[in-house]
Amino acid sequence: MANYILGQRTKNTDEDWLEVYYNIEKYVSKAEIDIKIREAVEEIKGMTKNRKAAFGWSGGKDSNVLNFVMNKAGISNCMWGRCNLEYPIYEEWVQKNKPVGLEEVNMGQDMAWLYQNYNMLFPSDRRVVQKWFKIVQQKAQRIYMDRNGLDIFILGRRTQDGNYTGKVIARKDSGSCYKPKTGIWMYCPIRAWKHEDILAVIKYYELELPPTYFMKDGFQLESIWARKQVESEEQGWRDIYDIDKRILYKAKNYFSLADKILKEKEYV
Repeated sequence: MANYILGQRTKNTDEDWLEVYYNIEKYVSKAEIDIKIREAVEEIKGMTKNRKAAFGWSGGKDSNVLNFVMNKAGISNCMWGRCNLEYPIYEEWVQKNKPVGLEEVNMGQDMAWLYQNYNMLFPSDRRVVQKWFKIVQQKAQRIYMDRNGLDIFILGRRTQDGNYTGKVIARKDSGSCYKPKTGIWMYCPIRAWKHEDILAVIKYYELELPPTYFMKDGFQLESIWARKQVESEEQGWRDIYDIDKRILYKAKNYFSLADKILKEKEYV
């Protein structure tokens, strides 16, 4: 029987995540995760029958697992909502590993935009973090759904991360759906999966994770580095330097602390 030890994403340490990742057989067996995969595929087929469907993909662990089960259900069309403030090493990984059916929707936020919207840099307020999702991922999703005339859009959202995944609708083949102002059904087929289940698919089926997962706070990092939550701006820039210093070369012309840290690291 599965042994679930991980709590909400941000409450687990790097050591907690990596213990499960490298020793997955102690927590979830392949037979157990194969049952969940089959159940998810069957539910997806029922929910998408006679509906034009696509799914969201970002390269993160959940979206990689979602891509895996969606492909088994016969659906390959997907999108990545992004901006110009992604980690360069993350973006490079995405370009090498993106699904065949992926369409990118770039909302365009860049370093100059971030300088003009300084409150969005390393936000300490959860409401600002939520705003990031609204202006990048959620807006990009709406554009993609409208452009492609979708009936249903599928997400890798899970309740263990504190995400809203909708309510089960009254249909024999139904899953958990909700319909926001877009008027398009949003559906979350892996909503009840635990972190260990996600890692089990990745390990047993040899799915590749972006390199950022194996750096400091790797399982907490977002692909947009500027929304990383830190104790201070200076610490934020120091952390980003250790992950991908190319970001500071772009930031130094806008942010004095980024310039200061770059000089400390490379010129002293």
